[in-house]
Amino acid sequence: RTLTEKRKLLMRQHDDAKELKENLDRRERLVSGIMGAHLDAESLDDYRHFVKMKSALIIEQRKLEDKIKLGEEQLKCLIESLPLEQRPPLGL
Repeated sequence: RTLTEKRKLLMRQHDDAKELKENLDRRERLVSGIMGAHLDAESLDDYRHFVKMKSALIIEQRKLEDKIKLGEEQLKCLIESLPLEQRPPLGL
């Protein structure tokens, strides 16, 4: 791919992500308004904290999954770089 094609693809992905974020923000405001009409202030604060923490935990989970995948790939490469007689038995 040329640099221009990659740039166009990244710009499209950025625009898609921006649109998705705007839609999610709009939905969050709508749901928050509905929840605010049905919950007392303390319960609403609890709900908002729950939503915030859930998002943060999902992001952290994805980061950890990426690190695990990278570690597994590095381990595989290290094992494959060993001479055959020094490789651990299958299953590692």
